[in-house]
Amino acid sequence: MTSRFDYFLQQIIVITKVEFFLVLLLMVLIFFFHFFFQMKKSKMKSKEESLKEAFLQALREEKPHISEALLKKASPYSILVVIESLSAKVRGDIWKSISLPVVEKYLLPLARKWAMKRTILKKSFAARTFSLLPMQEEESKVMRLLQDSANIIRISASVAAAKIGTMRLLQAIVNVMVEEREEGRFFYRDAILQGNSGNLGWIREQLKLEIDPRFRLVYLDILSQVFDSDLLPYIMQDLNSEDEKLRFKALKILENFPSAIEKKKMIALVDDPSYEIRGTVVTILGRLFGLNVKESLIHGLLDPEWWVRVHAALALKSLGDGGRRILMGYPQDKFPTIFETVQYVLSLPD
Repeated sequence: MTSRFDYFLQQIIVITKVEFFLVLLLMVLIFFFHFFFQMKKSKMKSKEESLKEAFLQALREEKPHISEALLKKASPYSILVVIESLSAKVRGDIWKSISLPVVEKYLLPLARKWAMKRTILKKSFAARTFSLLPMQEEESKVMRLLQDSANIIRISASVAAAKIGTMRLLQAIVNVMVEEREEGRFFYRDAILQGNSGNLGWIREQLKLEIDPRFRLVYLDILSQVFDSDLLPYIMQDLNSEDEKLRFKALKILENFPSAIEKKKMIALVDDPSYEIRGTVVTILGRLFGLNVKESLIHGLLDPEWWVRVHAALALKSLGDGGRRILMGYPQDKFPTIFETVQYVLSLPD
């Protein structure tokens, strides 16, 4: 019995020693790999800094020449990162004469091959390169990247597509925006706005012809950033749309053109099925027409939706003593819901 116990004890000791050795080995490997990657990262950073300084020196001297030896030593990713970072800060023909030949020689051949690969890193490299050197002959590759399943690839490709600015690529960006969640559309919208100078003209023409509310919503979203008064007829048209999101977008854009807002039209929207529209409308009415539309503001105060009631109360509160007297006319015993809303709004700082 004792010998069997001693045997098991010896086995446990052996296993414990093996486990200790494996844990120690793992710790050494982790330390080694961490040290190795830190060294590699440091060397890459050093090369990028040297490369960046070479570009800046060329800019200062206005000489479009970068050392071939330096470029050959640097990885394509480092060249891409340096040119991207400087392109965000530097503009002009001199910078183009320095950077674009490097992109064309060292990055574009790889981008053309990697655009067809499956790995995200390589496709991202391709899309970012095409955005640095947008050429119409790369349209099919940019189109492929724009239709990628990875959002990060589509966003990078949209920059290139918008800079190239062909109708086919612009339509592809719009198609992506239609399928994208509203909060994720601004990447693509900004790409179109900052891209080819002809982009907005094409968007305006599409808005005139489009009848699908999903696409009209996207076109309005893009054009809303340029505060174009020529949009007003289309905004007024979309205020009557059956699509709730399109009506709301049109209303939010119309806020930027207060002189074009008609009191009668706004009053009609106080009964809109969308609580967001009703709440926005009472805010606009209070700001532009004051106590002249107190019936509509009171109507908003009686709304079943808390959000609308709060905006109506805020509008009345902003109108001074006259508005506050209206708010105080709803005692708790008879109008508990309105009373609660009013007390909340009155407790807010002016």
